[in-house]
Amino acid sequence: MPRVTGLLEPNEARIGDLREPARLRRTRRVPLWAPLLVVALLAGGGRAAWEVIHRPERITDVALSGARSPVPLDVVLLLDESGSFAAYESVRAEAITQLTDWAPANLRADDTLTVVAFTDEAVVRMPTTTVGELAARGAPLSAARAPGAGTSILPALRTALGNVADTGHPRTVIAITDTMVGDADPDAAAEAAARLDAITMTTITPSGVAVTPGWRDAFPWAHHVDADADSAGSTSLAIAEALAHATGQRVVRR
Repeated sequence: MPRVTGLLEPNEARIGDLREPARLRRTRRVPLWAPLLVVALLAGGGRAAWEVIHRPERITDVALSGARSPVPLDVVLLLDESGSFAAYESVRAEAITQLTDWAPANLRADDTLTVVAFTDEAVVRMPTTTVGELAARGAPLSAARAPGAGTSILPALRTALGNVADTGHPRTVIAITDTMVGDADPDAAAEAAARLDAITMTTITPSGVAVTPGWRDAFPWAHHVDADADSAGSTSLAIAEALAHATGQRVVRR
């Protein structure tokens, strides 16, 4: 029988006009350990997400935890009010207000707070006040401003020494500054700190601002914390970290 053009013999594939059927992909079996990996990843991610969602925003979101010495502590807070920090006056004032609300539940009634502001001179913004007094009347800062256009730390330490009450307690110094000072002499700084009976010190700098070599040389024993200079909450949290460093306690989420 003659072959008819255009017809296909059984099981014969036409070339050109028709495409061959696509090959089926082999189904890959899911490894038995895969669900365990997913669970582990979700657990880790969930913890990270929880920590982000519940991250403390201000000092009143945390507490000091752990035992501390029975000896009362005098806290000297130094505020840099030089030109680079002048714009943050309201932020620091709000941070101190938050500290006032938090202190009675976390510090002792006979712990004290003294606030000194400095440029290249210094002025007392709040005289030595016990935490018990803070609980009763708050911590209003005086309107006094440190004169001068430069930035010097030694006048701040000397002003603190001349104005803190003679309690006989150990002291901690907390300096909120960018550390760009013109008088960071190691010998003079060590003498001033010794006369102030400062046993610990914390430097709080704006986030992303490194401690200057001069400040590091003058205060090699100082603890360092950074904070968002635009945020009163972040600044007050940094103060809590500084106080924990001074008392030997930990900062925990409330």
